[in-house]
Amino acid sequence: IFFRNMNPNQVLGLVDKLTVRLASADDTKLEGVLDTLLPQLLQLLGFPDANVRNKVMELVNHVNIRVKALSSIKLPVNKILSLWSTALLNKGSPFIVNFANLYLKMAYDRADPADKSALLPQLVKAISRHTRDNQTFLLGMVLQGIMSRTAHYSKSFEVPAHLKGDWASGKPTEDFLYQYYKPTEANAASLDEDITVVLQYLRAVISYPAGTGLADKTPAGMSPVDVRMVLNGKDSLSSAELLPLKLSIISFLRSHLQRHIEAKQQGADQHKWLANKVLCLAIASTCDPHHEVVTAGDTFLKQYVTPVVDFDSQESMLLLYELILGNKPSSMGELRFAPADISAREQQPVPIELQRSPSSEAIQLKALALLSKSVVAINECWPENVFVVQRCFSDPSNKRKLLSSGLQFLMWMLNNGKPESYKPYAADMLEILCRLRAQSSSAASHEAQSVRGSLYVAIGYLCKQCKHIVANQPGLMESYFESLETEVGHLKSSIQEGLAHLCTAMWPLEPSKQKQYADLFLKYATKEKLDACQLA
Repeated sequence: IFFRNMNPNQVLGLVDKLTVRLASADDTKLEGVLDTLLPQLLQLLGFPDANVRNKVMELVNHVNIRVKALSSIKLPVNKILSLWSTALLNKGSPFIVNFANLYLKMAYDRADPADKSALLPQLVKAISRHTRDNQTFLLGMVLQGIMSRTAHYSKSFEVPAHLKGDWASGKPTEDFLYQYYKPTEANAASLDEDITVVLQYLRAVISYPAGTGLADKTPAGMSPVDVRMVLNGKDSLSSAELLPLKLSIISFLRSHLQRHIEAKQQGADQHKWLANKVLCLAIASTCDPHHEVVTAGDTFLKQYVTPVVDFDSQESMLLLYELILGNKPSSMGELRFAPADISAREQQPVPIELQRSPSSEAIQLKALALLSKSVVAINECWPENVFVVQRCFSDPSNKRKLLSSGLQFLMWMLNNGKPESYKPYAADMLEILCRLRAQSSSAASHEAQSVRGSLYVAIGYLCKQCKHIVANQPGLMESYFESLETEVGHLKSSIQEGLAHLCTAMWPLEPSKQKQYADLFLKYATKEKLDACQLA
């Protein structure tokens, strides 16, 4: 600080000189004078002497009056931002913080799009160390900076000359986000935390439904903090306000991955890192109410994210599970067969303001489809894999599409998973599947019949993989024979496949069970229904 070795009288003399300099500057020269003078005045607010501070505040208020009257005046936004951030992180003078905050907002609003764009690294630097309120303040400016770098800002927005070309075509002039992928550096963790804060905020903007206020029910897949940060002091955001924000975010992120995809360099670690970070955001964008966002998001997910994302990353797969389960304690604790030795990450309490409920059904379906491509998702993400199976089958609000996707995920888990991860819960899963089959037995719609066919196969395959559960299900095989007599024709192949798995699970028969099953087969071998008779 330039006044560190000065006494109060010397500082007062300096303030007098600054006052004269300011007064002698007409409106045409004021911008150049403030470039140096304003940061000095803000620093002087940290001087311990009250008389000095009062004198400086008078001058700062005078500057405020003149600047407000001249909307064309630009302020030294980069210097003010540096001063404000340093004072906050180092617990400097509250006078500096408060006045720098006031001028920072004014300076950023007046900055050219190019300047806003150039400030992105400075805005993101150490953002994870700031309080939630200050993060919200900074992230609002980050979003403006992103919009300044895309052609989606508005129909009347003109991209600055030095940003035309690459950015207008969706290609970056610099790989801004990749600056935070430095795994070998000493500060790698803090860099990752900084960019994670930004990307979580961008995901919240994408997930936010128009018109939602703080007093409303928190939207699916969002936390109260997410909503508060997106609104940034407003009561709500309209569709007209959200559309350019969401399109800009997708364009900004796509631009980082686009050159990589075009060059067919899918193996680059930094691109996998970014794709993993934005996977949940990309999924959310494909389920947006705006068809323009859905179109852009669908292209982003299928062409730029999914081809690059690392399905062997446990961290990424856990984020997909969170889309389905949420992160509330009730998402885990109320599950019927929640294990007593639940993993350490689930023992950590989640503050209420950070708790997210499960995402919408459309998002859950897409997350399930991606989880069904990953072996890591079923072998290294326990107990989430079991929880997802139960949620798909046990939640009464679930619709048939989610139930059908849950069955596909279960078959993926049974085919590719480690049996020790689900064997302890196999009996409970079998009971749930059998109950679902019974509940859907009278449903005649094509969708219901398709689910029922999958249930016949899944029940049999679960028994084949976990033979110990069949011993306590003596009527299970008989129910399959009965279904052969009553079900519609196209389901009988599913019943026969499930029954074949059951036979594999039961053989060799224990001597005490041989007569029981011999009587069962004889019973159906004499039936008039040909399918049951031939199979018996």
